[in-house]
Amino acid sequence: MKTAVKAINKNESFNSYVNLLSIYDKIIVGIDGSVTVGFKVRGFDYYLSEDEAVNDAAYVNDILLNLLDENVSLQWIYKIEDKNNEFISSYERSSMPPKDFRYIKENRLKSLRETNIKNIKIYLFCSLNGLRLNGKTGDGFLSKLSMYASGFFKINVSNVKNSVSKKNAEIDWKLIKKRFENIENNLSFISSRLNIGLKKMGNQELTDYFYKELNPERSIVVGAPKWEDISDETTFRSRLIYSHAEIERDYFYLDDYYYKFINMHGLPTHINALGITSLLNISNSAYVSGFGSSENYGSFFPYDISVAYNIPDQDRTIEKIQTDRNIKASLTEAVGGGYIDYKGVNITEQLDDFLKSVSKMQKKIVDFSLCVRIKSKKPEELGLRAAKILEAFKNYDGMEGIVDNMEHHNLFFSFLPGQARFNRRFKTAISSPASAFFPLHEGFRGTERCAVPLINDRGEAVKLDLYNNPLPSKHGIVFGKTRSGKGFMLNGFLSDFYISGENYHIIGVDIGGTYKKFCKIFNGDYIELNMDGNYCINPFPPKRYAVKNVNGEEIFDPDIMVFLIGIIGLMVEPEKNLSPNDKTIITRAIRSAYDGIMDDSDMPIISDINNILFDYNEARDTSDKKRALEMGKSLFQWTDVSSPYGILLNRKKGIDINNKIVIFDLQKLKGHDDLQKVVFAIIKNLSFKKMHDKSARVFFFYDECWEFMSDPKISELIMHLYKISAKWGSMVWTITQEPGDLLKAGTVGRSIIENSSIKIFCQLDGNVSGSDLIACGLSKKEINIVKNLKVVKGHYAEYFLKFGTDSSVIRNTPSPFEYWLCCKSSEDEEIEKLVEKAYPGKSLKDRLYILAEKYPNGPYGITV
Repeated sequence: MKTAVKAINKNESFNSYVNLLSIYDKIIVGIDGSVTVGFKVRGFDYYLSEDEAVNDAAYVNDILLNLLDENVSLQWIYKIEDKNNEFISSYERSSMPPKDFRYIKENRLKSLRETNIKNIKIYLFCSLNGLRLNGKTGDGFLSKLSMYASGFFKINVSNVKNSVSKKNAEIDWKLIKKRFENIENNLSFISSRLNIGLKKMGNQELTDYFYKELNPERSIVVGAPKWEDISDETTFRSRLIYSHAEIERDYFYLDDYYYKFINMHGLPTHINALGITSLLNISNSAYVSGFGSSENYGSFFPYDISVAYNIPDQDRTIEKIQTDRNIKASLTEAVGGGYIDYKGVNITEQLDDFLKSVSKMQKKIVDFSLCVRIKSKKPEELGLRAAKILEAFKNYDGMEGIVDNMEHHNLFFSFLPGQARFNRRFKTAISSPASAFFPLHEGFRGTERCAVPLINDRGEAVKLDLYNNPLPSKHGIVFGKTRSGKGFMLNGFLSDFYISGENYHIIGVDIGGTYKKFCKIFNGDYIELNMDGNYCINPFPPKRYAVKNVNGEEIFDPDIMVFLIGIIGLMVEPEKNLSPNDKTIITRAIRSAYDGIMDDSDMPIISDINNILFDYNEARDTSDKKRALEMGKSLFQWTDVSSPYGILLNRKKGIDINNKIVIFDLQKLKGHDDLQKVVFAIIKNLSFKKMHDKSARVFFFYDECWEFMSDPKISELIMHLYKISAKWGSMVWTITQEPGDLLKAGTVGRSIIENSSIKIFCQLDGNVSGSDLIACGLSKKEINIVKNLKVVKGHYAEYFLKFGTDSSVIRNTPSPFEYWLCCKSSEDEEIEKLVEKAYPGKSLKDRLYILAEKYPNGPYGITV
């Protein structure tokens, strides 16, 4: 009984501290008459942004403080959570695999749910305190309204009965909204200048915010009351508090959670534009049980930071500082006995400097505070985490923190919107250094949909959709040396892309078997081209694809024609560019070959072009006929029965690419450079069949094929492919070892780099040229990041993602199942063969689970 009474009494006390009368018209109304609006903020990455952007943020933040009126308060709340359910739910919605591959999605979801994922949420609350709306009286809106409508706690001016008071209330409410509009205009300018997101919180969002703060455990399973359902006859605080609180010396307890608070006690000795960014990334190595494990993302712990600003009455504040200075000076001068009060002299000089700076710089004086809140269901964890935070404070240029025992309850309330004044440890400073404390640092979040779930090197979620995104083109490029995790990453990307929906297609060119296992897992066709007669890749598509009937007239598809001219040109003139007349002759020969076909499912072969050129009937003069004969002779080496190339190229039908995944391996054509080039070009032409379906999402990639680009005709075909695929909504990705590979190809290489909106840099060779990286659009800061990427085989690999103008360092740390899904090294293959031999009756899917259990990190040990 005593315990119950004690809890009830504490609950009543807790209730009285919450300054929440009502939420109306997106405005929080406090019991004391203060009014507050809230915003959700989306920051930017201070570490990856250029110095100019970071410096500009400090400059613009200073402007904002100086634009605020007196008795206006800003309260930044920066939340770091260790779960990101929205990220996981987004992936769950975005990934729609066929039935046979749902197990891949389920394993990914299991891994994400078991991983600590840093979830950053930034809020800004702006409060008007001590309102004197019309300048004539201290009576604010609430005091007037309460005189006439004391029964109405959900503030609504339309509820007021008395016509006079209703009119006054409406006038005051409009004045409040007008002042907030001015503040919002200033905030809009800031957000536009800094390119950060700023969204005003609605009635329900504000209700949810209070509810989660006041009921941290309950809110996980029971949602907040609907704003519209809260009775007019109750205060909002009475409807949103469902938990009792306990106040102890060392902690504050609420709804199964223990809280402890660390306050800023002493300012840092130096402040730069990065501000408190380091305090927003506090790690805790004590919580890491294994290097490179999924818990490596858990090397942080959840905590919140409140940074609050108040613009005091400027004249009164200066007067008070001047008085304090005079008193201190008098006391210092009064010291006798030959003793000099150096500390007193120093303080007096500091106050003099401060007043001079205010006068000279014409900046506002602000009161501001900084407090860190930690919470846990285990009280013993609070001490360890508090120690890490105090250490982080000290590391920030000597800033001093203090665990504010006996103040934990007040500091808890200081984190509620509009109640920052409960923190009594504020500092008075000029706006410029104070503005550097704005907590705006946040990593790139990615796209709206999450087909590819990634986590950056700080443990933050990055959502990626390779197809549905706002970039100007969907093309991508990947650089990475051997054993940099490049192939592993691409196998993962291809897997995620394929299971994103029903009509997703992949066609690629491989040299060396990187994607062979991927094809096996997803029942794709992995075609290892050779000259044994197993395959034929006739470059000519069926007539129904190449020729369209438009108003009774047969019109040749211009894009297919460009490719066919390029392929025939490669065969007849491997060393020289075709002249315009050469292209005309080849064009007419191709048209003539298709004209002789009656069945629209039939197609020509190279011999048909060969015969037409030998007996060219469309010559305008003898020189045309002679040139056609010359090209026919050059083409003969590809069609003659004695040619080893004819069996691969000069047969009808060709390869069926109706499978959604088709990957060609050119490894067995090594040593036949001319053939490899032609085959490479034909494969690009075959991809058109996929791209013709406008509803299809086509991912075309080619790995380590940069050497073909030195041929100008191949270059022309590649550039045409990029243009056409962009027009048809398909994507082309180039994979190679380093930027120099492409840049050596000249114009086409640079054009590929420029037209690739997505650029990924895995670990590169140490001697990679800085100028090559600059040619890829990287800044000096980004180049330094790329040159310091880390790889620990079997555990994680870092890569730098450049997504349009945004960027992120991704740490690819696979679960054991994901490791065996995407791995492809020779060491991995040896273990796979051993498991296959030991479990002959098991499917590939079953063996993946066995491998994940027995070899969670593959064949690799930990190397630091």
